[in-house]
Amino acid sequence: MRKLSILGALAVLMVAASLTVAASPSPSSSPAPTPTPSPSPTSGSGTTTAPSTTSTATSTTAPKWSADIHPIHKVWGVADIDQFTDGRGDLHVHLRGLDEKDQLTVSLQGGTIENPNADEQIAFLSGADVVRNGSDLLTVKLDKAQMDAFRKDRASDGVVVFVSDGTRQSAAEFPVG
Repeated sequence: MRKLSILGALAVLMVAASLTVAASPSPSSSPAPTPTPSPSPTSGSGTTTAPSTTSTATSTTAPKWSADIHPIHKVWGVADIDQFTDGRGDLHVHLRGLDEKDQLTVSLQGGTIENPNADEQIAFLSGADVVRNGSDLLTVKLDKAQMDAFRKDRASDGVVVFVSDGTRQSAAEFPVG
């Protein structure tokens, strides 16, 4: 009996020791994980919230994320104007990314892309006035009065050319000069 009680006491002691070892932190050869800085969502007030390591964190505002918008249907190109000796001119718009079926409008206004002046409308052309030379080149004929207005506005405010297919719009700017 005595042997049995010694064995029982030893078993209890071993169980207690293993529970104690399991509950206490032991040094390990691998470093403990630490929180690393990462992008955090911004709240509506523009302040950032720090990453939390507890599961009981509360927030007064819902997180907000933002992303840049990139156009899917890119249209890009170059615009230039040739003036003839009689005062008339041709606006050539070289655009990549147009659909050949698009019905285009071309508008010339005084001002800049950021601040066009609708009161200084130089020309608004569409339909047969916008001639396609292949899929990427548009030619618009400008009369003498339109060319005079172009030169005057370019000298004072600059001129912006808008090309639209009714859905998408591209712009070219002729700066003051």
